[in-house]
Amino acid sequence: MNEDMLVHQARAVLDFNWTGEYTIPGPRLYPHQWSWDAAFIAIGYSHYDQERATRGLRHLFEAQWKNGLLPQLVFNPHFTNVIRPKYKLLHPP
Repeated sequence: MNEDMLVHQARAVLDFNWTGEYTIPGPRLYPHQWSWDAAFIAIGYSHYDQERATRGLRHLFEAQWKNGLLPQLVFNPHFTNVIRPKYKLLHPP
């Protein structure tokens, strides 16, 4: 596979998983925004769509806690049948 084809496929995955507010890691398995993924996704978008890169990170920061921490994940309210953790902090700061 050549580099152009790889870039084309990577962009297709990012574009397919764009919700209008952020990019989900996987449409059915991971419909929520994960902070770790959001950072790497923004790096990918920054090469061809700065607006989406910025919008995805802003969505994450809109969920910032009052104490200044960012959540590990931001739940998508449209996916209520997905198992949610019973605790709020998934990883130590």
